[in-house]
Amino acid sequence: MGSRAETFERSLARSRLALYIRTSAIVAIISLSLTSCAQTPRLSSSSAPASHSSSSALATYGSNSAAQANPFAGKKGCFILQEIDTGKIVQEVNPEVCQERFYPCSTFKVPLAVIGFDSGLVKDANTRFKWDGKPQFLKQWEKDHDARSWLKESVIWYSQKITRDLGQKKIQSYLEEFDYGNKDFSGGLEKAWLGSTLKISPREQVRFLSRLKKRGFKVTDEAIKKTLDIIPVETEEPSFKMAGKTGSGFSWQDPAMKDAEPFRVGWYIGYARKGEKEYVFATVFQEPTEKGKTTFGGAEAKKIARDLLSKVQ
Repeated sequence: MGSRAETFERSLARSRLALYIRTSAIVAIISLSLTSCAQTPRLSSSSAPASHSSSSALATYGSNSAAQANPFAGKKGCFILQEIDTGKIVQEVNPEVCQERFYPCSTFKVPLAVIGFDSGLVKDANTRFKWDGKPQFLKQWEKDHDARSWLKESVIWYSQKITRDLGQKKIQSYLEEFDYGNKDFSGGLEKAWLGSTLKISPREQVRFLSRLKKRGFKVTDEAIKKTLDIIPVETEEPSFKMAGKTGSGFSWQDPAMKDAEPFRVGWYIGYARKGEKEYVFATVFQEPTEKGKTTFGGAEAKKIARDLLSKVQ
């Protein structure tokens, strides 16, 4: 009996040892797996791989850490760049913002120029309207202006003369033809585009500019040529040209936003040429401001656009 008991105890000990070894191995494997997972960063939706033509937050905006810094410095903003020939979006900073609609502000002068020329109300770049003598927000507006200085100086009263003379029905028909943003001009002939009902997204801006360049609207070719001619050229070098229109607006001008926290909007939209390629682009940002404060955002948006365009290869 003693021998059989000893044999059984030795067999039981070997079984326990084998079980211990297997258990230890399993624990080691699990531990190693958990360690590997902890060291592997998770891929969030915001860091998903970008396609060549569009991306998440910072498409094709450099490869080093300095370039990857958001060019809008804490503002809610968007930059979108599209090749005219192919329609390919080659750069898009903050795509979700590029789909949002904002007040067009003075960028509306570009489609309004097309409307003015096509309707015959504005004959050419030298068509001069007389200032009515009323005080204006900026001193440079307090004089007669022609179509070229209208865009260059962003003269609001010149725009308002065009919209008043053409009337709501005529303006609305052009907005429908252009498929311009939300096409809502109910805010009035003198201010619908100035912090009111008319709104447009950056993506819609570049679509409009591209179609304009490609003669994609039912307007005269002369109207398009004259419009493109008066868009202010900001940079003109052998390898780089940039022409565009700024826009600045404030939510506290909008009756629908009277109880909301005030913010300002800055735009810069237009055309660019780098080497042999031609592009359309749109830049916009929005940030909180104080009610009644009129710090224009257009110049800031223009600087952001110029900096980003200068990096395009």
